[in-house]
Amino acid sequence: MEEAKKMQEKLIQEFTEGYMEQVFYFCLKKTGDSEEAQDLTQDIALNILTALNGKIIPENFPAWVWKIAHNRYSVLFFPKTCKYYL
Repeated sequence: MEEAKKMQEKLIQEFTEGYMEQVFYFCLKKTGDSEEAQDLTQDIALNILTALNGKIIPENFPAWVWKIAHNRYSVLFFPKTCKYYL
C-alpha cells in the first residue's frame, strides 16, 4: 500500500513538472485560442490527477497522459469544429 502511494506521488509530480506545459501547447495547437487551451489543460489535468488519486497507476504513463489529452479534446472540442458531426 505504501509503495502504491509513493508511485502515485511520483506520477503526480512527473505530470505537473514534466507534462503540464506540453499539454498546454497541445491544447493551444488544437484550439487556436489561449483561453480555450487553458480551460482544456485544466480539464485534462483534473482528469489525470483525479485518476491518479483514485488509485490508478498506468503501465505506460506517457501514453496514458496523451490518450487522456486526446480524448478530452475530442469530447469537448471536436464537435465544435466538425461540420458533419451528428
